[in-house]
Amino acid sequence: MRPGAPDTNTPPSAFTVETVGGRVRHTVYGTDDGMRSAWVRFPGERLVILVLTNDATADARAMAQRLADRVLTAR
Repeated sequence: MRPGAPDTNTPPSAFTVETVGGRVRHTVYGTDDGMRSAWVRFPGERLVILVLTNDATADARAMAQRLADRVLTAR
């Protein structure tokens, strides 16, 4: 990290931090009035995935994980 730069490896308090497949993952998921969302961040890989929907039946969490699997496998 360069001097004076913000700390981008420490997630906001609303995020869940876990290690998946040897990679640190920050996640937060939401539902509000049928709008489902997922914010998944892999800071070590400099990868952020955002899924926003207006479908009450959508599985934003699974969509984000499928995208992450594809992107991380391709690297």
